[in-house]
Amino acid sequence: MLFTKMIGEDKFLFALKEFSKRWQGKHPKPGDIALTAAATDSSIKYVISIAAADQSEIARQAEKSDEFRAMFVETMNNRYLNGPVKGPGGEEALQELMANSDKYDLVKHAGNLSEKALLIIGGWNDQASTLEGHVFPLIRALQLQGVERVEKKVILDSDHSFEGKRNELADVIVRWLKDHHPCKN
Repeated sequence: MLFTKMIGEDKFLFALKEFSKRWQGKHPKPGDIALTAAATDSSIKYVISIAAADQSEIARQAEKSDEFRAMFVETMNNRYLNGPVKGPGGEEALQELMANSDKYDLVKHAGNLSEKALLIIGGWNDQASTLEGHVFPLIRALQLQGVERVEKKVILDSDHSFEGKRNELADVIVRWLKDHHPCKN
């Protein structure tokens, strides 16, 4: 696997174990976690975010709309109570999200990402993590902070899961790693 060749298998496996330990049973997805963790951990220098949602934006939408709140709770119930990955129920996940929305606010913490190399990838037709609601506000905030090491990629005709575009997605990631990671091979 390219990642293990670039950073070493031991570091890659350690990162996976830390990821699992830190976020087991909680609601964020890997793209969200990558940015949230990088904003609070100075040891993280390289971040790839794929279809990330700003969790604070989800909390704001839930505060404004009972319909959105019900949809979120139902989605989390289906995902974590009935799916292969177990976690809290939807109401518990929403309460945790709302109680910690400041911590998850990527726009607010954009300055903390200024020393990192970032690859932010979004899908043009992503209805879960829309470009307008989740991706573009972060990119604008990073620009206002003067962050220069940000590569942005929007994959056209792509949804949240990049169905039919995964080879293009993989190519973007591999190219970025080859160009930006210090352990280039």
